Amino acid sequence: MPKNLIIFGAGEAAKQLISIIGTSNIAYIADNFPKSRELFGIEIIDFETMKKFYQSSDETVVIVASYDYYEEICQKLEANSIWRFRVWHREGVINNYKYGMNDFAFNMSLEKLGLQNAKNAAVCANESEIPAIREKLENANVNIRYFIQNDSPDALSQLQKFSDEIDVLLIGCSRSQCSIIDYAETEPVNFRTYFLNDYEYFQCNEEIKKYAGIHKGKRCFIIGNGPSLRMSDLEILQKNNEICCATNKIFYAFDDTNWRPHYYLAQDKFIMQQYPETISKIDSVKFIADRVPDFWDSDYSKGCLKYHIKTEGFLPQMPEFSTDFSRYSVEGTTVTYSALQLTAYMGFSEIFLLGVDFDYSGDMRKGENHFSKKYVSATDKFGGWSPDKHLLAYKKAELVSRLRGFKIYNATRGGKLEIFERVDFEQIVQNTEER
Repeated sequence: MPKNLIIFGAGEAAKQLISIIGTSNIAYIADNFPKSRELFGIEIIDFETMKKFYQSSDETVVIVASYDYYEEICQKLEANSIWRFRVWHREGVINNYKYGMNDFAFNMSLEKLGLQNAKNAAVCANESEIPAIREKLENANVNIRYFIQNDSPDALSQLQKFSDEIDVLLIGCSRSQCSIIDYAETEPVNFRTYFLNDYEYFQCNEEIKKYAGIHKGKRCFIIGNGPSLRMSDLEILQKNNEICCATNKIFYAFDDTNWRPHYYLAQDKFIMQQYPETISKIDSVKFIADRVPDFWDSDYSKGCLKYHIKTEGFLPQMPEFSTDFSRYSVEGTTVTYSALQLTAYMGFSEIFLLGVDFDYSGDMRKGENHFSKKYVSATDKFGGWSPDKHLLAYKKAELVSRLRGFKIYNATRGGKLEIFERVDFEQIVQNTEER
C-alpha cells in the first residue's frame, strides 16, 4: 500500500485518527511547531518539508487533524496551493470543509462495523444524497431493503411502517439533520442504528470497561455545583455511605466537608488547563475527557481514566446518549450529561441529582450561580451556558432511562429543572437512616 497520507497535526486529534486508520499508508505527520520527532513511529516534519513531499506526488493527500485550529490550517494549505486535503476534527467524521472525503470515513465505517453483508437493512438520508449512498452500498455488497428520504415529511411514518422488518438502520446524514434518530434511540425497536460517518464506534478505553455494570441495582447521587448545594448535605451523604459522582470544581467544597466523591469527572477544557494539579490530588476515581493533550502529556494525568468526549451538532434534535462509556461520552453541552451516561453505564438503577439548579443569572463572577463564591475567580476562563441544549440533553436522558429501565430523580432544592421527577432530599436520606 503506498504511503500517500500526511497527517497535519500531532495532538490528540491526530492520535485518535491514527489509532483508527493505522500507520500503513501514512508517510509523515506534519506540524507547525513540532515538539517531538515522531508519533507512533511516524516521523514528524515541519510545514516546508511537508510542502515539498506533497508537491512530489499527485497521490499525496493531507488530512488535517486538529480540534481547535483546523480552519487556520486549511487557510494556510490553500495559501500554499495545497488543495488535496480533508479535515478530521473533534466531531469525529472526516468533514468535507470545502472538499469532501466522506468516502474515506464511509468505507471505514462499513469495514469496521462489519456491515458489508448486512441483511434487512434500511438507509435514511436526504434525497440528494441517496443515489451516491446507494452506489457505495451496492459496491460494498450491503443488502438494503429500504431507503428513507430523511427530508420528507413522512420519514418517521416510513420507518414505523417497516421497523419490524429490519435489523440495521444506517444514517447517511448528520444528527442535526436526521428527523427520525430520536425515535430510533428512545423507542423499543429491534434494529441497531449506526451513522455512516461516525468513527467513535471504534474507540475504546479497556480500563473503563471494568466499570460496566459494577453498581447494578444500586443508587447514586450526582452532585451539581449550584447554589442550592449545602455542605451539610454532603456530610449526610458521607455518613450514609452513599455513592456519589461529582464534577468540575467540586474541590472547592473539600475545605468545608469531610465528604469526597467516589467518582469525579472533568471535561471543561478551561478547568483542565487551569487546575491540573488540583485535579491530580483529588482522592476519587477520576474520569477526565481527552480534549486537552497537554494535560494527558503531563504527570498530572497519572491515575486518571481518559474518556473520549464526542462533540457533535444536534439541534434541533436531541443529542445521543452513549450506552458504552468505555468508547465515548456525548457532550450534551453539560458535564452533568456525561455523569448521567457514566452512572447509567455503571448499572445504577436510581440516579439522584443534587445541586443541579439549572438556573444561571446575574454576574457569573460574583458566585451567585455556584455553591462557593470562590468557584469563578477574576482570572478564570469559562464557557457560556446553553440552556436550550442542556434541556434537550436532559430530555434525552429521561427518555433513555425509561427505555433502559433505570430512574433519574431530581433531589435539588428549588431550581428550574423539571424534566425529572422531583423528590425530597431529606426524605430520601431519612428513609436510608431508618433502615
